Amino acid sequence: MNTTGADSTRVYGWHGAPGAKSVKPLSIMQWSADHTSIRKTYRGFEPQQRQQRELAALEMAAHWGLLVPEVLGSGIRGEIAWIIIRAVPGVPSVARTDRNIEQYLNRAHALTQRLGQLPVILASGPGWRRDESEAPEGAGNYLLEQLSERCVRRDWWAELSISMFQLETEPTVYLHGDLKPEHLIVDGDDLYVVDWEACGRGPAVCDYADVVFHLIRDTLYDEAAHRQMPTGLLAGFGASGPILAWRLIRWLDRRRPQDIDLAPPPDVFDLLAEDDPVRACEKLARLVSVLQMAGVPR
Repeated sequence: MNTTGADSTRVYGWHGAPGAKSVKPLSIMQWSADHTSIRKTYRGFEPQQRQQRELAALEMAAHWGLLVPEVLGSGIRGEIAWIIIRAVPGVPSVARTDRNIEQYLNRAHALTQRLGQLPVILASGPGWRRDESEAPEGAGNYLLEQLSERCVRRDWWAELSISMFQLETEPTVYLHGDLKPEHLIVDGDDLYVVDWEACGRGPAVCDYADVVFHLIRDTLYDEAAHRQMPTGLLAGFGASGPILAWRLIRWLDRRRPQDIDLAPPPDVFDLLAEDDPVRACEKLARLVSVLQMAGVPR
């Protein structure tokens, strides 16, 4: 089988020449020499915990019939944790045209619906299996604990906290935790789902907010702002202002330390107060555009 050139992006989900590396802030992914497997090394924030969460999610998802990468090996040495997975067939979803976007949103919706139908007997928290040292917590704490201490000192923290604790009444579901087009790999009628290290248990709106946020941010950062933002389609996920504000703040909180100060507090308050999903998407798009102009990296 030819695994070079255009065929390699068609046959294997993640792109890259044999031996090539993809270096990200929290992981390094490297192709094997024969281009049939990928070694993922976790680094930065809680590498061992993220490895264990991804391994558990891959095992459970495969058991439930979801198409996910097969784990070929894993290990921990000191602070370094890694897994080796078999490269999956297909090509990543894209969101460049109206048709692409609609297809991607349909796939993301089908996945979140599937995850939402699986029984969860644990409280909200990171990963799909509760760590023995993990204390049971509600959705509000789970979401707020994903933000750093510097967020607590911001003017909008109290209102954000109230908004997150209002999600306590939402059902707890399994979350992918990082839904975006490149994590949904299409092979004909089959859909492979990759990159589960951020998985968790919480309200379904967390995954909905991921879908909406990534599509809005990437559309703007890919210099496609001239294209009409598909706010009507995005609003179908029902992500209102508070959860989109939380997702925006989490993004800023994980960039440069100064980026959290570039979000104008009045605009954050305005997004937090928005209940209508269409207007919330529009306000999020305007705020992301402001932050892009201010130099916040993607």
